[in-house]
Amino acid sequence: MAAPQTSVATSIAGGRDGMLAYTQVTNVESAIASVALTAGKAVAIDTTSGASPVLKVSVPNNAADKILGVLIFDNGLGSDQHDAGKPVAILTSGKIWVTPSETVAPGELAYADPLTGAIGKTSTDNVLIGKWMGNGGTSTACVLQVSLA
Repeated sequence: MAAPQTSVATSIAGGRDGMLAYTQVTNVESAIASVALTAGKAVAIDTTSGASPVLKVSVPNNAADKILGVLIFDNGLGSDQHDAGKPVAILTSGKIWVTPSETVAPGELAYADPLTGAIGKTSTDNVLIGKWMGNGGTSTACVLQVSLA
């Protein structure tokens, strides 16, 4: 017989970029990646690939690009990279793990850089996408509440 458990962890282990933090009250859009994409980064609607019956997304690279949401990690891929031409899931409303581009704290507003897809707290020339729910930095992922739907 196994020994009984006598202790518990005092904190929950963090997730990896692009992992959903909570599954209740989320809005997820399906799309096709026009280019290779990285989980946990903001993605934009691709308006350069021509008319298509399917929504396509890419890395934002222009201040006029419309940020759709944050790319969700796909366990089946084995990495954070999503290949061009493949289906992807984008969180437009809900909580997701993200490594910010700068140090952030709970309650600070979250902004996506429309030129790179990086997410931080700097508002200048960036797009408001939600607010930070935890402490994080350039090497520490934390929960982001996305509010774009």
